[in-house]
Amino acid sequence: MIPFSRFANKCLLLICLNFFSYFSYAQKKTAFWEVGANPFSLAEPHTALSAFATYHINPRFELWTEGAYLFHNAWMLPDRWTNLSGFRLAIQPRYILKEFGDMFIAPEFRLKQFSINNIQTFVNYSSGDTLSDLHFREKQTLTGGALVFGKRVVLSKTCNLELTAGIGARMRWIQRKNIPAGYSIPTVKDAYGLAPHYEFEDGMPYFPIGIRISWELK
Repeated sequence: MIPFSRFANKCLLLICLNFFSYFSYAQKKTAFWEVGANPFSLAEPHTALSAFATYHINPRFELWTEGAYLFHNAWMLPDRWTNLSGFRLAIQPRYILKEFGDMFIAPEFRLKQFSINNIQTFVNYSSGDTLSDLHFREKQTLTGGALVFGKRVVLSKTCNLELTAGIGARMRWIQRKNIPAGYSIPTVKDAYGLAPHYEFEDGMPYFPIGIRISWELK
């Protein structure tokens, strides 16, 4: 877990340093800001309010970041996960493919953290004891990266539509409070297939897809 975290931090630092260098050489007359929102975040499994900002450094490069406040568990394990709250942060240094219109390609770095009230069965394999339907508070942290492709569609002079899709991987870490010593959630081997392992620390693929609306600030 520690080596992965250090590797991710180094990659993020390297990307930021590269883009700060581009920023230093950018021409002021071509640089501008763009802000927007993701209205479809309200329909995500974890209901969210999100907004983003893009700094257009020059015609080829831009730095995009989005933040979201998570406040409700809409349809991911609704019978067990309640009182959800958390946040999500994504960063994309984008390279504009001028040869293909307003398309772009970007590595994405994503951090997501939320807390929930959970209900699970725990087993102590040493004593053979089982605690059924134990209520507890849980915090999950997910970090990941992806390669994202996108296209900007012009709606008006200052309003645009962004379409993005990508493929990547992420890792889940879990912290549980007030669990008796020696007890753990029983693991069912080879029973998940490609389904997310919501209750276990594990790496999984993920496919970020987005439809966003933005406005240019020139």
